[in-house]
Order: sequence, then structure tokens, then C-alpha cells
Amino acid sequence: MPLSWNEIKDRAFAFSREWADVGSERAEAQSFWNEPSTAPRKKRVRKSKEASA
Repeated sequence: MPLSWNEIKDRAFAFSREWADVGSERAEAQSFWNEPSTAPRKKRVRKSKEASA
């Protein structure tokens, strides 16, 4: 079943919120590629800036 336009917008908005605080796209890409390929993928847990301060 195709996604509705509202579902696409909601998912895009959620994606942008999740990745809004990323400082280095290169570092994020390297952490993805440097992980062992045999390990099962887990959903990435993001730390908020307030929690790390």
C-alpha cells in the first residue's frame, strides 16, 4: 500500500528532528561503515544536548 502524502511529511519531519543536532555528517557515516557488518543493527539512541551538558 503506498504511503499517503501526510505519512510522508510526518516521517520526513520525524527524521529531521532526530538528526537536527548532528554536527558532522562525515563522522556519522564513518561510524556506520566502521561497525562490524555481522553485528545486528539496532536503532540508534540519540543523546540530547541537554543530557550531555
